[in-house]
Amino acid sequence: MVTGKGFADALSVSTVAAIKEIPIIYVDNNRYIDALEYVKSIGIEKVYVIGGNTVISDNVANKFGNYVRIYGFDRYETNCKVIKYFEELFDFSRVYVSTGENYPDALSSTALSVKYNSPIILTGNAAKTNEVIKGFVNSIREIIVVGGEKVLSKDLALKIFK
Repeated sequence: MVTGKGFADALSVSTVAAIKEIPIIYVDNNRYIDALEYVKSIGIEKVYVIGGNTVISDNVANKFGNYVRIYGFDRYETNCKVIKYFEELFDFSRVYVSTGENYPDALSSTALSVKYNSPIILTGNAAKTNEVIKGFVNSIREIIVVGGEKVLSKDLALKIFK
C-alpha cells in the first residue's frame, strides 16, 4: 500500500510487488474504502504500508488489519529500507540507480529489475550515503545508471556506494 500522491514509494516497492506477484494499492488518508474492500475481497492477509504516518496514517493502516510499515526519513531512506526488508528477494550483483526526483527513468528500469531480481536504488542531488546500501556494496558487480547525465550524472550516482 502506497500513497497515490507521490511516486517514490511505489517505485521503491515495484520490483518487490512484481517478484512476489502482489498488487500495489494506492490510498491516502481520505480515500481508502475501495482499496479496503478490494483487499478483503481477495483475501490479502498481510499489507505492507510503504511510507510514513504522514502519507498513510496509522488510523488508515489499522483498518487493513495485519500490516507492516516500511519507511524512512525521506524517499531515499524509505527506498533503502524497502530494499533491506526484502533483501532475500534480490540478487545484488546488478543494481539499477535512478533519480528519485522524477519517475520516468526509474519506472523504465522496473521490467529489467524484475527480470534480474535487482533492486532499483533511488538517489537525488545530494547523493547521500545510506548505511543500508553500504551493507550490499561488496555483492555489487554491475551498477546501471538509468537516465541522462543532465538528470543524474554517473559520478553523483556512484557516490552513494562510497
